[in-house]
Amino acid sequence: MIEQRKLSNGAVLLCEPVEGSEAVAAGFWFLHGSRDERPGEEGFSHFLEHMIFKGTGRRNAREIACDIDRVGGILNAATEKEITSIYASVPREHAGVMLDVICDIAFGAVLPTGEIEKEKLVVRNEISSIEDSPEETGYELFAETIWRGHPLAARITGTAESVRVIAREKLREFHRRRFTPDRLVVSIAGGLDADSAARLVEKVMERSLGRGGAGRGNEAAPARTPPAFSAGTVVREDRFTQAQAYYARPFARPERLKDYYEHLIMSTAFGESMSSRLFQNIREDEGLCYSIYSSRSYYSDCAVFMVHASTLPGQVSALLTALDRELGRLRDDSLTGREIDDARLQVQGALVLSKQDVEVRMKRLARQYISMGEILTYEESFRLIDSVTAEDIRRLIDVLLGSGDSALLVFGCSGLKKVRPVIAGLKAFSS
Repeated sequence: MIEQRKLSNGAVLLCEPVEGSEAVAAGFWFLHGSRDERPGEEGFSHFLEHMIFKGTGRRNAREIACDIDRVGGILNAATEKEITSIYASVPREHAGVMLDVICDIAFGAVLPTGEIEKEKLVVRNEISSIEDSPEETGYELFAETIWRGHPLAARITGTAESVRVIAREKLREFHRRRFTPDRLVVSIAGGLDADSAARLVEKVMERSLGRGGAGRGNEAAPARTPPAFSAGTVVREDRFTQAQAYYARPFARPERLKDYYEHLIMSTAFGESMSSRLFQNIREDEGLCYSIYSSRSYYSDCAVFMVHASTLPGQVSALLTALDRELGRLRDDSLTGREIDDARLQVQGALVLSKQDVEVRMKRLARQYISMGEILTYEESFRLIDSVTAEDIRRLIDVLLGSGDSALLVFGCSGLKKVRPVIAGLKAFSS
């Protein structure tokens, strides 16, 4: 049974005990990310995620790693546009140590000056590795294209220059403002009951923060402004040997979890699997690309449906023509009953497999709660997926691909400008 509790320090605890599980996964999910940075703080969220592993008042960097490694656990963290997370998995008898380590690095990081200067080089190397990847570089450019000037368009890593000038005092203040109990969701899944989980979390947080949170959380959360979607076509040549194509349309974010499953079933059938239309028709039957897929991105105030593909320079026009055809066929003919049923089974099968992994369960708890404010059991999810009808999918496609804005970026290799006349004649890419 999934339980939700408000802790005495203001944090929210989500717990899903898994009978018979010998493992426990826990995550600290802070409700802020790169879009919440102020001017002059570009890249702070991501850089701080790196720095919290560099030592606390109770552990140095090696001890942080060893306390998890010696029990066979896994410790990680991630920065997203709207979330910063720290999470780990361990055998259940070491759940207390795991939670103490996560809490210690989240609230007790000391941010040593020498480590900051070293980590600047590490992050600048990370930024360079992204710039060496045509797909990642193209995605960053596409985000800047569709959300021009909005915080969602900013790179999570920041830029090499914004990282170079990070100062310790500003980073410390940022840490104190952002890592607060009132903006924290703690999710736990596996071989730990809710009462034990609550006691452990309260104990380790009091140890790190003092009773009541040591005065943290007094500042109001930064306000978010919904982005305007910038439609149109951008063709950008660069030094890479392949062309990357990115197509996107905005759509309303889900109001119900059933809406989410409608999106998932539709996109699974259209482009999120090897058996999908995009993969089978454009890659397998026509051989026009190596990689092609659709995806969905959800934020607190907007959502985007996207298709990405990469191909050789001489195949760009044929690829875009094929993609235009498939988008038109989806709009005009929807999906068949067989395609919907197959996608439904695939989604349910993936859920069955995910039940075996306590880390996946832990992340599912947090993401459903943060996105929708509610959490479904697996059985409730199965019933919702079964309730999705062909008419639901038809209505979704009508809204998604009916009138409205779309954006296309073709990026990567030289000689791309010659595809502009082809794009101009394709229906899907005209807003």
